[in-house]
Formats: sequence, C-alpha cells, structure tokens
Amino acid sequence: MGNSTLLVVMVVILAFFFFWTWRNNRKRQKAEAEKAAQLQPGVDVMTNFGLFGTIHSLDLENNKVVLELSPGTLVTVHKQAISRIETPASADDEDVAAPVSSAIDDANAAAQAQANQASDVHKNND
Repeated sequence: MGNSTLLVVMVVILAFFFFWTWRNNRKRQKAEAEKAAQLQPGVDVMTNFGLFGTIHSLDLENNKVVLELSPGTLVTVHKQAISRIETPASADDEDVAAPVSSAIDDANAAAQAQANQASDVHKNND
C-alpha cells in the first residue's frame, strides 16, 4: 500500500469519526430539548439518583427544580438531575400489573397470618 492510499484511508476514518460524533451530539441535544419542553409543574419525573417526584416549581434562570416527593415534602434539585419524565401506565401495563398486585397482596396476607400465629403461640406459652 502506498503512502497516498494510507493517507486516504486515514482521512476517511477521521471523517467517519467526526460524522459519528456530530450525529450522536445532535441526537443527545434533540432528546434534551424534548425533555426540557416537557418539564412543567405537575409532571412526574425521576432523578438521576432514583428519587421519584412531581415537579412543584421551576427556576429556569438558576436551573433549579423543586420536586414534591410526598405531600408536603419538597426537595430542590438541579435541572440536569432530572433523568426522565414518568408517563402514566398504559392499559397494557395495567393488565400485567393486576396479577402482580394481587400476588403481592396474597403474600402480604400470608405473612400477616403467619405473624398472627406466631404471636398467638407466644401468648399461649406465657
């Protein structure tokens, strides 16, 4: 392979690298813009560190978001800490969630019954 062929191959590889980087940056910027457009009070979100909450207020000037984690519990986080917008469950998700929910309820009832039996045995031994 001559020097000119090697140079052409290197330029093509370098051009591909720059194109790939540019393309990924555009995708990331588009996703961030879509997420920023959806950030409004009342929207359920998840932070990078796993907190789920509802946006209470936004301070775009200082890049701060006040989240309500539970009624009356407010937390201020940086706007970039919001990792995703939580969407309500669809009908398909509810069909899957119902059997899981009933299985959890059954397991909790069984555990409660077992705890009651253990406390009855303990009371009888005293």
